[in-house]
Amino acid sequence: MNTTDALDYVINELIKFDQKMRDNTDYLKLENLNNGYCYKIFARNAYVGVWKENQKAFMISRYKMGANPFLFDEYHWDTNDEKNFPFGTVKPIELIEKFPFELKENYSDSEAQKILNYLDILEENNPVIPGINSIQHRKQSAIQWELKQEAKRKFAAWLKQQGISIADYTKQPRKRKISLMKTYGDILKLTEN
Repeated sequence: MNTTDALDYVINELIKFDQKMRDNTDYLKLENLNNGYCYKIFARNAYVGVWKENQKAFMISRYKMGANPFLFDEYHWDTNDEKNFPFGTVKPIELIEKFPFELKENYSDSEAQKILNYLDILEENNPVIPGINSIQHRKQSAIQWELKQEAKRKFAAWLKQQGISIADYTKQPRKRKISLMKTYGDILKLTEN
């Protein structure tokens, strides 16, 4: 299997898992969770989290932009309430183990890094889909997102040099937008050589 096929396989398996879990009601409820324990989870941004009972949230290792994660809280699905915030995004699936660090509100940079490393290894060793390394997929997605955002910033800067604001660009007819993007792409090719 080549790299593209392997990536497509991983993405398809994660999409199938996501679709299955969205409507699934077979997950651990609030009253069945142990404070300070790690769980395999279905969430927007991770597949392993530490239950923080007071916040009704799971502490996760989140990759947003780039290859460096940060600690982030996502709330249990059953906190979802149309009138109140927060909206729950986590369905805990299975208990893994007791969290080996002290649970607290804030961590030093070195403590946070140890916890992030621990959570990433725990997710890698407890895949929600056997054989799928969700950490690598999440890192790659975050890196790709960062690259896209950087490309957008560079394109916006180039437009500004041309005397075109983003607001004006968005109002342009489709053919004009394509022409501007092609011109920008041609300039990039020339500068790469």
